[in-house]
Amino acid sequence: MDSLIEIKDVTAGYGRKVAIENITLSIKKEEFVGIIGPNGSGKTTLLKVIMGTLKPFKGSVSVLGTSPEKILKKIGFVPQFFNDDPFQPFITLEVVLFGLYPVLGPFKRVRKKETEMCMEALRQVGMEEMAREPFGHLSGGQMRRVMIARAIVSKPEILILDEPHNIQGWELFVNRLRRTKKVIVTGSNSKMLSGELATHLTGRHIDFTLYPFSFREFLTYNDFELGEYLTATKMGLIKNLLKEYMVQGGFPERYLLGKEMLVNIYFDIIEKDIIKRIKIKKRVAFKEMAKYLISNFSSEITFSKLKNILNIKDQHTIKNWVDGLEQAYLIKVIERYSPKLKESIIAPKKVYCIDTGIISAISFRFSENTGRIMENMVAIELLRRRSYWHPNTEIFYWKDHQGREVDFVIKEGMDVKQLVQVSYASAIDEIERREIKALMKASDMLHCKNMLLITWDYEDEIKKNGKMIKAIPLWKWLLE
Repeated sequence: MDSLIEIKDVTAGYGRKVAIENITLSIKKEEFVGIIGPNGSGKTTLLKVIMGTLKPFKGSVSVLGTSPEKILKKIGFVPQFFNDDPFQPFITLEVVLFGLYPVLGPFKRVRKKETEMCMEALRQVGMEEMAREPFGHLSGGQMRRVMIARAIVSKPEILILDEPHNIQGWELFVNRLRRTKKVIVTGSNSKMLSGELATHLTGRHIDFTLYPFSFREFLTYNDFELGEYLTATKMGLIKNLLKEYMVQGGFPERYLLGKEMLVNIYFDIIEKDIIKRIKIKKRVAFKEMAKYLISNFSSEITFSKLKNILNIKDQHTIKNWVDGLEQAYLIKVIERYSPKLKESIIAPKKVYCIDTGIISAISFRFSENTGRIMENMVAIELLRRRSYWHPNTEIFYWKDHQGREVDFVIKEGMDVKQLVQVSYASAIDEIERREIKALMKASDMLHCKNMLLITWDYEDEIKKNGKMIKAIPLWKWLLE
């Protein structure tokens, strides 16, 4: 059997509340897998489903051809956080011995063979010299390495590491481990696979990105059943829930713990995932830039303008900071479409926040910008769909020398497949003429007849100059 893990249409959570919904993922035995996404997007929940410690509400999970509960002993797991208090009285070697409990049982005597197995596990993570040191004397990073040794000492077939990137040199020994084990890692930074780990990897690896809840998942979380037919009453409820979703966003923690949790997520990303990770010295200026970008969501930016606003001498510093925000899944940057690569690179870019809930919690300009909020939601939904279902698509925006602009250009291969414009309109007379003109001009220049206008509450087919623009309400498009 070629399949290592098969996940089909899985929805899971805690109590009656959903944390991940409709996840489908197939992992082959020869693949190294990274599950990446922002903090709070459900990565740890997905790992628990894979290990069989959390039973899904619906869907099926198969690990090595059987249910995960039956092969739990074949899975080694290193959590992101662990309580080190129970291990304080022991030396490092003894902590690793705890990993043999499933094999030895509670009363079997430890022999020379088991001690050698523990030393070999410590050797694989570069900690053999610390075998006789008290565990409580180790640094946090060294403790995490010892916990990896504890997870691999029983020789599991699958090793799962939750957020290992805070351990210095983790990618080196993970690459060694994957020669004999199937390895799955999670991370809240896209550079995990694209940079650090990919440099050391040989063979095939894939990454699967989890995003915050979509609007459909938000409805499920709120126990709203769409059903086969939508009555006028149901459509009214959907529109009200859409307004809530715009403010609350898609992080499940926001629903459980309130707006303050989003502020905590934001500052955790800033402090732990970016400032500490890429060693930013000008912390105040960086934080000001992050807040500026969040407040100017759905807007064009240039590195030179940011440099002048923040009084930073080197434009490359600004670029590195913006890259750090994007790699940590706080913002997403979309480039301007041009058939010439150089023009696309040097043109202004548009910035979007990963979640409108964070905009609501951090930005002071949220309530006055419904149209831009709608555009931000469409941007993230397009990126979500690309990650989950359409990996071969590319997403741009378009703007010509006269300032006519189309919000999104969907490209696949050499062809432009769709042009998408977003308008805060509830009737035909509320749609600005420039939005239609921009679509028509882009259609001519990019040779694309598939034009979509996402509105607040207007639905029709707009025919102009022998072409047709499909208008659809935002709520309906989000549920497609």
